[in-house]
Amino acid sequence: MKYKSPLRKLVTFFENSRDNWKQKYQQARKDIKSLKNKRYYQQQKQRSQEQRLMVLSMENKALRASLAALEQQQQKDAAFNEKAEHLLEATSAFDQKIAHHQYSVGLIQMLLQLVFDGANHLRTSARSMAIMGNVLPDIDTDVSWYSVRLWAMRLGYDELTRTKEKANDWIWIVDHSIQLSHEKCLVIVGFRLSTIGKNRHPLHHQDLNLISLEIVKQSNGAVVCEQLSRFPFLLRKNGNLEAVKKTGIPRAIIHDHGSELKAGITQFQTQHTETASIYDIKHKVALEIKHRLEQDTQWDTFNKTASTIDKRLRQTAHAHFVPPKLRIALHEP
Repeated sequence: MKYKSPLRKLVTFFENSRDNWKQKYQQARKDIKSLKNKRYYQQQKQRSQEQRLMVLSMENKALRASLAALEQQQQKDAAFNEKAEHLLEATSAFDQKIAHHQYSVGLIQMLLQLVFDGANHLRTSARSMAIMGNVLPDIDTDVSWYSVRLWAMRLGYDELTRTKEKANDWIWIVDHSIQLSHEKCLVIVGFRLSTIGKNRHPLHHQDLNLISLEIVKQSNGAVVCEQLSRFPFLLRKNGNLEAVKKTGIPRAIIHDHGSELKAGITQFQTQHTETASIYDIKHKVALEIKHRLEQDTQWDTFNKTASTIDKRLRQTAHAHFVPPKLRIALHEP
């Protein structure tokens, strides 16, 4: 390759290039060594941090377990204290008596809990207390079932007559009880949407309020509408009958679409358009199933076979195979 520049210039250029390359090479060696050292120390630092992180994670896990154990112990202590307070209150209640009553408040509460919470019959609850008298000799447990009935009736009367909170979010559940002789009983229970909305769960008896209980000899749509319109009942006060409006106009009424109830609620809605009518889902589904299956010959044969099996197995060792009884909605829409 021929260079156009003169030789004197080329010699100087090549000499400078050689010297510069050597310096660059030496500098590159120094930079590589420095980077290797930095990488080594960074790796050492990273290992140290990882070990520290592992130790901190183990300490964090131990602290979480200790905190959980402490919270669990606090919950146990709180439950124990609550139970002790409840036991103290229950014990002190046996020393309290209501005026003109023979038995203590604690005994009355226990018997009513056996009836309402324990689902015991009146006579069973009285006999249970008599048995508990062998363990609790200091408490007078010789109670007649008739006294338990009186206490239960007084409690029910208080539930019926006590003042309900007036609001526009009440839901009524209306139904006629089983007809006895020529009389019918209209029962209205209710709950508030704002109260149920706080705790999402199926309705329990404790969630319901007894609003009205009225017995009539004849019931039809007009009678039901009148019962709902003059709701709920007449309260005797100072010798005069004073109408008491407990809850206000309901937001909705739930019913089984019985002919009398449906007609009465429809008339009630003409006066109070803000009230909705809701078909009870249990009766609605049962009626739909009935309409779908009542024309099916296999379903009819199945029902007859199930009834026959029920009679054959009920008093045998295989009674646990008895099929459940079929309940069909009796009310047509």
